[in-house]
Amino acid sequence: MNSSNLFPISQKGKTGYIDRTGIIIIEPQEGVGCKFSEGLARITVGNRWGYINKTGQYVIDMQDLDFAYDFVGGLAQIRIAGNSGYIDKSGQIVISPQFNSAYDFSEGLAAVQVGKKMGYIDKIGQFTISVQFDEAGNFAEGLARVTVRNQCGYIDRTGQILIAPQFSMVRDFSEGLAAVRIGHKMGYIDKTGQFTISVQFDEAGNFAEGLARVKVRNRWGYIDRTGQILIAPQFSMARDFSEGLAAVRVWNLWGYINKTGQFIIPPQCQEVENFTGGLAKVTIDFTWGYINKSGTMIAIDEFNFQDDIRFVPFIDLAWLSKVGNRILYRTGIITFLLFLILVPWFNFCQWWDSRQKSSR
Repeated sequence: MNSSNLFPISQKGKTGYIDRTGIIIIEPQEGVGCKFSEGLARITVGNRWGYINKTGQYVIDMQDLDFAYDFVGGLAQIRIAGNSGYIDKSGQIVISPQFNSAYDFSEGLAAVQVGKKMGYIDKIGQFTISVQFDEAGNFAEGLARVTVRNQCGYIDRTGQILIAPQFSMVRDFSEGLAAVRIGHKMGYIDKTGQFTISVQFDEAGNFAEGLARVKVRNRWGYIDRTGQILIAPQFSMARDFSEGLAAVRVWNLWGYINKTGQFIIPPQCQEVENFTGGLAKVTIDFTWGYINKSGTMIAIDEFNFQDDIRFVPFIDLAWLSKVGNRILYRTGIITFLLFLILVPWFNFCQWWDSRQKSSR
């Protein structure tokens, strides 16, 4: 059995898990499940949440929660009575629910909100950076983005401001650089706050695997760390590179390109996710499935694949998306055909009526 990478499937209202070849590793069982994170996967049945391991056994039994999140850094955020706290992998509450909102732990710290301000706590729930920011993000490469009076900058793990709040929007540091916005354009700074790629792009994403997606004149392409455009802006949408491939959209269909900009999987998908563990979740002809890097679909007809349940945990979103898209697709075609027929007919009737009146 290969359980190194498992992928959730939904089958008749139950959740199971397959490997990258499509073989069922964990038989479908009651509940709606998510992807594995740090060896555990969330399962929900109604308002009850639990976690299973890669053998399908519950290691944290079902309990009544408002919501539960993935494990990150050994802890998982939970919500009880509208407040956020954290549990460990035994299911014990290690930081009691007390915050208005909270983020996952990253680099040993988590941003939490108390009232209208945010600060950072450690894994025993002690504040290491006091509540003082209007907004605060995760730590990435030693720095975290914070907002003070609508201006964004960066702090270090001691809470010291290293890059003064001066930007209208910023992203996390990734591969040593961070995208920032000044006015209506974006560029990239290093960890000293100096621009290494000048402000010139309409939009800019994080660097991933040496490339970053950028938007120029309503089209997306990719640059390298020097700012040189390696893949010309030509796509209506684009995502970060992951496992050597990036999802890009041409008109209304998504495909996957390599780092030279060549299509490895041609545009054919209505929806896509990034590759993880050799597979990516996609929809083709409004049916969910997993696709490998050769473009082969895995068990697309046999299973009804489950969407992420972060916001609607009690709905089989894959089934809803599948049926809804098919209905919209078919009614859209019918509406379009009626439009082609009825509009000319209506115009003809108006012309004929006006002609008849003028002849009287």
